[in-house]
Amino acid sequence: MRSLPEWRIPVLEMESRATHRPDLGYLQGESRVAVEVELTSKSASRLRSIHYAYENQLAMDGLQSVVYVVDHPAVRRSITRSAQATGLAGQQFGVTDLSALQASVGEWARSEQSVMDAS
Repeated sequence: MRSLPEWRIPVLEMESRATHRPDLGYLQGESRVAVEVELTSKSASRLRSIHYAYENQLAMDGLQSVVYVVDHPAVRRSITRSAQATGLAGQQFGVTDLSALQASVGEWARSEQSVMDAS
């Protein structure tokens, strides 16, 4: 799904144009949710460029929301600071810890196994 053109987000960086694709794209009905997995920090300027691009896509209804998955407090702070500076932070933006996501997936997998065992 990431290879589809609608997932290419135009990003302007210091006199150049590029595109960025989220690590994971999720379709919720007709709406698109971009999921970024950030395990290391990007440079502040690169992160701001990506956040401005996402903010633009959200404003144009190109995306429903952007979710970041992080595993380090410093990465969380960097992403949150950039999102606030670029206007991305709000209802359509979220950051979650990798450990919380892993726990949710584990619970889901156990419940699915219970359903399969009961069949």
